[in-house]
Amino acid sequence: MRLWQEIRWLVSAVIAMVSCPCHLPLTLPVLLSLTAGTVVGTWLAHNTPVIVGGSVVIFVSSLLLTLRWSRTSPQGCPTELNEKIAAHVQENQDSAWTQVKL
Repeated sequence: MRLWQEIRWLVSAVIAMVSCPCHLPLTLPVLLSLTAGTVVGTWLAHNTPVIVGGSVVIFVSSLLLTLRWSRTSPQGCPTELNEKIAAHVQENQDSAWTQVKL
């Protein structure tokens, strides 16, 4: 299951990078030249705003999925470590307040 989570995170990150609207000045002419002389190429040439809008929607969606999936961790942090960190932070805050009050 862990492998599948890493794969979907990487795939969504790659889709976000490829569909980024800032890459359109480079990728759209390449796409138009690869589809030149076809019905798809004609449609792409005449509907550039639709391509830009679709690219923005795909980019934002895949970026949000990438962020969401990269933050989920099935294992999580060990509870003991969290307790040690919280105790250390509390000690430092208490000592800092006593120094300020003096």
